[in-house]
Amino acid sequence: MPQKGDPTEMGPQGPLFDNLLPKIVRKKDPETSKESAEILVRSGAYARRKALVRGIIRDNPGVIGRRIAELSGIEDRTCTSSIMARLRDDDRVVFNYPEEHPLRKLRDTQTGRLALRWWPVEGNK
Repeated sequence: MPQKGDPTEMGPQGPLFDNLLPKIVRKKDPETSKESAEILVRSGAYARRKALVRGIIRDNPGVIGRRIAELSGIEDRTCTSSIMARLRDDDRVVFNYPEEHPLRKLRDTQTGRLALRWWPVEGNK
């Protein structure tokens, strides 16, 4: 059983929770959002979703956000978008092509909107 302050502790005073929660909720978010985030972190669901999204990007380089959401099976697209942003912040993935690349302005064939392409960062398997 983890002791208070142990990095593996999943409680609200544990380092894992303290370090992760600020990344997935904002200070001004309602208490219901903070509670939901706490449940996701404590249960391990957030880590599993993050690994799933990272694996989809690794296995499908250049995939667009809509397709990541479809492949993940996560119904809330904002959830996958949030996870992609956290992976980008952690230097696990990057999005789009360089400014001058001709494929930078590709459109999603279903929506007609410009679509960001997501790529794994080499060496971060």
